[in-house]
Amino acid sequence: MSSIALAFACLSLPSIFTYDPIIFWNSWHFWGLRNMPYRSFTWEFPPLSIVPSFLARWMTPYSFQVFFGQFMCVASLIALPFLIAVNPIRARGIAVRWLVAGTLGFACAWYRFDPLALVFVCWAIWAIESDRSAALPIALGFACRLWPALLVVGLIIKGSKKDTRNSILLMTATLVGWIAWSPSGFRTFLRFRQGTGFEIESVVGALAMLKSHTVQFISGAQVIRLGNWEILDPIMTVAWFSFAVVLTALAKRRGANWLYVVGGLVFLLLLSSRLFSAQYIVWGLPFVVLAWSNGVRYITAVYTASCFLTGVALSRFTQYAVDNDRFVAVVFTLRNLLVLWCAIELIRQAFRGETTPASTPKLGSFFRHDPAIDARRSAFMEPPD
Repeated sequence: MSSIALAFACLSLPSIFTYDPIIFWNSWHFWGLRNMPYRSFTWEFPPLSIVPSFLARWMTPYSFQVFFGQFMCVASLIALPFLIAVNPIRARGIAVRWLVAGTLGFACAWYRFDPLALVFVCWAIWAIESDRSAALPIALGFACRLWPALLVVGLIIKGSKKDTRNSILLMTATLVGWIAWSPSGFRTFLRFRQGTGFEIESVVGALAMLKSHTVQFISGAQVIRLGNWEILDPIMTVAWFSFAVVLTALAKRRGANWLYVVGGLVFLLLLSSRLFSAQYIVWGLPFVVLAWSNGVRYITAVYTASCFLTGVALSRFTQYAVDNDRFVAVVFTLRNLLVLWCAIELIRQAFRGETTPASTPKLGSFFRHDPAIDARRSAFMEPPD
């Protein structure tokens, strides 16, 4: 019921939240055998995104909007047991923070495929923590949104060479399959990301908006073009990549907490990109929730505030432009500062010693009575002598 309520609540927000499912419906409603072999079918999203989308073939636009919202809400709940299985002693706190922060985050993300990707991200985190193979969930996450490939950094830090190799091979096969199935869609994907301008949600875009630069509506995004200053985009990308390589090598040598390193890199990736769409804010949710469960007390509060500010700014959007709204620029700038704080705190905590649980129980223990976990929980909750 909560997922249904959230879906209907999201549908009452400005039209920017409901526009994307309509695009998906338009792409898939007239899809059929006549499209075989689909090489002319333009689908600019990674392959697994078709899972909730192809059902549009048999739905009306409004029913598909409701279905899509419910599907993503349910996906957000499916991801939760994986995190609880990582640290079952903190089960209640993890669930509460996932639902509180997640409700704000997913309210800004339900209309895209990011909640679905988080299912596989959380699965992969659990697999890495429990020394199981994470190649399949990483590849499936990559097939929803490309950023879960960053979890390979965790495998490198932990020294899992076989899993690293298998993950890269599966992601390569996914990419090849995507290009073969919809080459026009893949070209469209690249064209959107090679365009000009900074989204107003990004670091540079928000600051430029504060300086009263003109906002334009281009390819479904609100962007600011900065002429010669757009060289900042490749500079920031190269800087992030260089920092990621150095940080990974340093973390591997010092035995740093891989989860915090990956989480910090995810947040910095958002800040270094000219694209920081609202739904991307949920990418950091699993990392901050598990960081809280390991003693980083303020990080979920800061992250929740960043999700709240994202929603506040988006409530000022229209379908086309925000008309150089200074309030929106200030809110996004403050949000970006909070995201930066999360990144810095995660990376700082990563080098303060191993803080993840010494052993991670099987996922099935979340669904059934497990005496071992009960004993650990009781020992944790008993007061000292």
